[in-house]
Amino acid sequence: MLCRDLFVKIIFLLFVLPLSVIAEQLRVGVSLPLTGPVAKVGVAVKNSILLADRDRDKKNQVTFIFEDDAYTPKNTVTAIRNFISTKNVDAFVVFGSGPSLAVGDIAEQEKIPMVSISTA
Repeated sequence: MLCRDLFVKIIFLLFVLPLSVIAEQLRVGVSLPLTGPVAKVGVAVKNSILLADRDRDKKNQVTFIFEDDAYTPKNTVTAIRNFISTKNVDAFVVFGSGPSLAVGDIAEQEKIPMVSISTA
C-alpha cells in the first residue's frame, strides 16, 4: 500500500505540468533515504522517478538530481541547501515527515516549490 501511494504521488508530480509548456530545462532536486533504515523505500522511489522520467520526458526537459539524506532531517537540510546554492534547482522533492518539516521553511523563504512525500 505504501509503495503504491508513493508511486501515485510521484506520478502526480511528473504529470501536473505538461512537459510541452516547459520553456527551458527544469531541474528538480530529490532528497531521499538511499541509505539507512528506510533505504529500500528510498531506492524504490528513486527508481520510480527515473522510470517515469524515461518513459514520459522524451525531450529531456526535466533533470532529476538525487541526494541521499539517510532519512535524517539534518542531512535533508544539507541536501536542500546544496540544491539551492550549487545545483540551481527549480523545485525539490523530499521524502518523509521529519525531513519535510525540517526544510519546509527553507522552501518558503527561497520561494522554491517543494513536494513532500510523507510517511505519516
